[in-house]
Amino acid sequence: MRAPILQPEILVIGAGPGGSTAAWALAQAGHDVLLVDGAEFPRDKTCGDGLTPMAVRTLRQIGVLPQVEAAGAARIDRVFISGPLGVSAIMPFADHQPGASYALVLPRFKLDEILRRHAVGGGAEYLGGVRVGQIERQADHVVAVRGDTPAGVIEIRARHVVIAVGANMGLLKREGFITHRPRFIRAARAYYDNVFIEADRYDFYFDLELLPGYGWVFPTGDGRANIGVGILPVFWSTRKPAAVLLEEFIARRSKEGVLRGIRRASPIKGYPLRIDYPAQRTAGANWVIVGEAAGLVNPVTGEGIDLAMESALIAARTLHEDISTGRRNHLAYQRELWERFGPMFSGLRILRDILITPFFTDYALWLMRQHGFLTRTVMSIAQGFWPPQEVFHPLFILQFFTPISPRLLAGGLGRLFQNGRRGKRMAGSG
Repeated sequence: MRAPILQPEILVIGAGPGGSTAAWALAQAGHDVLLVDGAEFPRDKTCGDGLTPMAVRTLRQIGVLPQVEAAGAARIDRVFISGPLGVSAIMPFADHQPGASYALVLPRFKLDEILRRHAVGGGAEYLGGVRVGQIERQADHVVAVRGDTPAGVIEIRARHVVIAVGANMGLLKREGFITHRPRFIRAARAYYDNVFIEADRYDFYFDLELLPGYGWVFPTGDGRANIGVGILPVFWSTRKPAAVLLEEFIARRSKEGVLRGIRRASPIKGYPLRIDYPAQRTAGANWVIVGEAAGLVNPVTGEGIDLAMESALIAARTLHEDISTGRRNHLAYQRELWERFGPMFSGLRILRDILITPFFTDYALWLMRQHGFLTRTVMSIAQGFWPPQEVFHPLFILQFFTPISPRLLAGGLGRLFQNGRRGKRMAGSG
């Protein structure tokens, strides 16, 4: 029997934050939109669950922030960062990012369902349980998308296609949208109960044992937290599995008394975070790629929800303009995406490789405790509000090259020496 054929004007593949945001915006612009996903919602998604101030701003922009906050999102007003040599700093968002004064934490099980419902409420049609297995192209046009459903195979022939499949690299490689080896952060997370920490802050730990990576503790409310680790793709990164690194990270925090007595409430799940934008094309004759499927995950913080939603809004606006003006390709989206994120990603990678080292991380944190302008610049660049070239501001340069504290230098060298001796004792005991 021939597969049923659906013919929407615009097909959006993937109902995560990027896909649902694009579907909502396109439907609001008056287009016939079909949103499909391989899962039946609500469904869980392995993630850190953090919604940055930029994400909060976008949620407010699309009119869904009240629903997110009403769903029990934990409000985050501050970020705590601990360096590998013992220096730490606490930075309130309101002091450093005007107009984006707080962040949120909400499990993806809730967030994605809210955004999907928002897209449907905004006029998009939704079809779940569609596992896309083939994206047929002729020249540079997507002519058909085929997927398996509980009722059998369906075929979708849309005039325009938005690809928002997140980290589904298998599909993207098989269909020729990825022709390189993606770079990604290796991450693992689990939920834990009986976590007694500050309820209004993100905690980041740049442990010596994790560099060039970090551990995080994000409170989700009621004594529960999302705790995880992320390992950046630098040549000297540890090769240990992320799940093992997470257990070791928690053991160190417990020994310090920070996470003592916590209980794991879910399995540890590992996952990749693609950070390779702009290594591939993001648009063609009648298709665009948004969010993590385009490698749009912050290469320093590992955050991707905010970039997925923002890229989705750029895609929706440029697609609407292309359709309205009769343009026969969507390369305007690729150009605007580069203008927004290209310099940001290049600069963040350079800053990451310089700063996330045993000495410079603590030096930067020490400076951030002294200088408001430098702190505001670092936080705004790291989260994508300001372009990386702001580090060339004369005041930033002046504050960055403030003389190093002798106490910081002595303490850092002492900690490095102690860790070196501990490593030798462990090696000798084997």
